[in-house]
Amino acid sequence: MAAVNEDDDCPQNEASLQAEAQLFAAMGDNKHDHVVRLLGICSRQGPLWLIFEYARYGNFMRYLRDHRESEYHEEDCSSTSSRNHKMQFITAQKMFQFALQIASGMEYLISKKILHCDLAARNVLVFDNEVLKICDFGMAKDVKYHGYYFRQSKRMLPVKWMSPESMMDKLYTEASDVWSFGVLLWEIATLGGTPYPSVPPERLYDLLTSGYRMSCPLDCPRRLHDIMLLCWAADVNERPTFEALSQLFSKIVKETN
Repeated sequence: MAAVNEDDDCPQNEASLQAEAQLFAAMGDNKHDHVVRLLGICSRQGPLWLIFEYARYGNFMRYLRDHRESEYHEEDCSSTSSRNHKMQFITAQKMFQFALQIASGMEYLISKKILHCDLAARNVLVFDNEVLKICDFGMAKDVKYHGYYFRQSKRMLPVKWMSPESMMDKLYTEASDVWSFGVLLWEIATLGGTPYPSVPPERLYDLLTSGYRMSCPLDCPRRLHDIMLLCWAADVNERPTFEALSQLFSKIVKETN
């Protein structure tokens, strides 16, 4: 079982881009605040191009890691760290706000019968005022007829973000996206850490099915880790829906304001 390199920025092939364009067409008029918008498609005299709205701060994984470096260099007054000095630290309250935005975007996608199938910090974009939008629908599927998807391709897979049923049975549902969301929460809490550090991808399935789960990261709010564990329930029926997660994080954000 192969693991995708989370730092890989290789361009998608044209077939993947066509599938992504068709998915946005099936989605209809996307105006959700936390899902990236497709502005246009260009196919004349060359390769296919999809034109999306511009995200000034790039992907969320890089954004989190930049903040990690900011905290590491907070005592460094050299000019090379001046950009990092301007960053605001990611507080517990901000972690919950980030989680709410992504859960809200996923709730919208599920309402449109879209499974993302590759939810991770690298596939979220950061806009002005720390607005987050879900992006990269290269693995996403329209499931309006069945509500689930069985993977048939043999492409490289992001194993460390996948649920056990997706690894073994190639089955994708809202519950498997919820599992991936739990891993994304762990990425937030660790400022862009790599999940299951030191665990080889080929050992991960047996480890997870034996009951192993990642422990609470240093300085992570206990409540946030509790929600991760809910997302990683072995029984898919015990995992919360994105609607429930949106409501839960909305309540927490209001309490912490």
